[in-house]
Amino acid sequence: MNSIPRRGAVIGLRRQGVVGAACLAEWGHQVVAADHDYERIRSLAEGRAGLSEPGLDELIQLGIKSGHLSFTNNLEAAVAGCRAVFLMHDTSVEGRDGYDLSALLRALTDMAPGLAAGVIILVTAQVPVGTTAELGKLLQQLRPGLGAHLAYAPENMPEGSAVAYFRQPPFPVLGAEEAETFSVLESLFQSTGASWHRCDVRTAEMVRYALHGYLAVTTCFANELGNLCGTVGADSQRLATLLRLDPRIGCEAPLIPGPGFSGGSLARDLQALRHLGVSAGLPTALLDGAWTSNGQVRR
Repeated sequence: MNSIPRRGAVIGLRRQGVVGAACLAEWGHQVVAADHDYERIRSLAEGRAGLSEPGLDELIQLGIKSGHLSFTNNLEAAVAGCRAVFLMHDTSVEGRDGYDLSALLRALTDMAPGLAAGVIILVTAQVPVGTTAELGKLLQQLRPGLGAHLAYAPENMPEGSAVAYFRQPPFPVLGAEEAETFSVLESLFQSTGASWHRCDVRTAEMVRYALHGYLAVTTCFANELGNLCGTVGADSQRLATLLRLDPRIGCEAPLIPGPGFSGGSLARDLQALRHLGVSAGLPTALLDGAWTSNGQVRR
């Protein structure tokens, strides 16, 4: 493998895919960005992302002008000759706070015929633990003997700051199974200046769950504290400020009472953690309690 892939493909062009493609092109990589949505491709090719991300349109336009960034709705053609391919779908939330992986599976199926032998596929889509391995099995069925190397990086781009987070990730985690895969991907991301924390793929997949599970539980804790403060006449806002002074908690802890969470990443990932417990026959009393507590919050 070459140390730095000179041509790469980004598949899935919503928030994280568009930001990823634009930043990779900014770093000098030759990036082909692809999505099934023809109207979205046409808008992006004109330099318009249609997202609330400061500076993103200008970054896309710069990539197009430099020749480093192009767009297509032909996924097979997009990945042809690429050493590295990024599956960067923003995974949809289905009913009852579950995962909808249909777009991801369709993308893998459609791009499979164009993949080069030994390709590295980095998954950053929000997926349940074990999905990357299942994608590898599907790819083996579609392209026996391809010898692809699958890796995973948990994505956590906040709306409005996604470009800054991609350029300088505050939480750089990379999961892979081969040392050379780590080396190639770290070389590709060397412009971030980040020191990547290596782990196996399943641990990397678990990171996002654990992070959102922690935030969900803390949110419920804050709301219950707020209720208790109301009964004794304490100031819940001031309490949150004071608790954050303790270095064991930190200044960014979500301790201010609010409306709770629903219909997004926290709810989906908390449910996913609970489902893991059910599947393994393990109790998740704390997570179950957080789910119940959140449902009792007045909205």
